[in-house]
Amino acid sequence: MTSFLLSLQFLTIIPVRIRHFEERKMAHAAMFFPAVGCILGILLTLLYGACLRCGFSPLASSTVCVVALIILTGGMHLDGLADTLDAIGSSKDRQTMLAIMREPTTGALGVVGLVCIIVSKIVFLSEIPPEFVPAAIIFMTTFSRWSQVLIITVFPYARKDGKASAFARGKSPRLWAIATAFAILVAIILRPALGLIVFCLSGCFSYVCAAIIHRIIHGYTGDTLGAVTETTETFILLCLSITKGVFL
Repeated sequence: MTSFLLSLQFLTIIPVRIRHFEERKMAHAAMFFPAVGCILGILLTLLYGACLRCGFSPLASSTVCVVALIILTGGMHLDGLADTLDAIGSSKDRQTMLAIMREPTTGALGVVGLVCIIVSKIVFLSEIPPEFVPAAIIFMTTFSRWSQVLIITVFPYARKDGKASAFARGKSPRLWAIATAFAILVAIILRPALGLIVFCLSGCFSYVCAAIIHRIIHGYTGDTLGAVTETTETFILLCLSITKGVFL
C-alpha cells in the first residue's frame, strides 16, 4: 500500500503526504504507475461525460479534459518536456544539457513544444467519437505511464542522483512484468483488439524516443521521462484519431 501511495504522490497532486519511507518502497512504486494512470483516466472520463451532459461540444469537453490532466499531474510531465527540448535543442555537450534541464527557466523551444503538445492533444481527442473517448483517455493515461516503467527498466539513469534515481536503483524485471500485466489487462477489458495494438505501438514509440535521448545524454532523467510521457500520450491520441473509422 505504501508503494501505491508513493506512486500517487509522485505522479499526481492528490494529497498524499508520505515523508518517511524506505527507498525500496519508492522503487516498488514504479509498478503502480499504470494503475495511477488508469485512475487519472477514469477521473477524466467522468469529467468528459459531465461536460457533454452540460451541453459542451466535443472540442470544449476535450479542452477541459486536457487542462484537467495538466492540473491533476501538477504540470510535471510538461515541465520535463520543456526542459528536455531546451537541453537537446541547445546542441551542447552532455553535461551542459543535464545542467540546462535543472535550470528553472524555460526557453523558446520549450515553450513552442508545450503549445504544440497541448493543442495536438485537444485536437486529436476531439476527433475521436464521443462514445469511444472514455477508452481513448484511459489508454492514453495508462499506457503512457507504463512507458515510464519500460524506460526505467531498459535504460540507465543519466545522473548520479536525482528524483528518479530511486527507481533506477530498484528496477527489476518483476516490477516491469507487473506493470505490463496491468496495462495489458486494461487493454483487454476496454477494447481487446484495438487496445493491444495501441499498447504495442505506444511501447515501440516510447522506446524509440528513449533510445534517441539515450544516444544524446547516455541515459534518461526525470525530465526525459516526462517528455516521453507527454509525446506518448499525444501519439496514442493520434493513432486513435486515425483508426477511428476502422475499429469503431
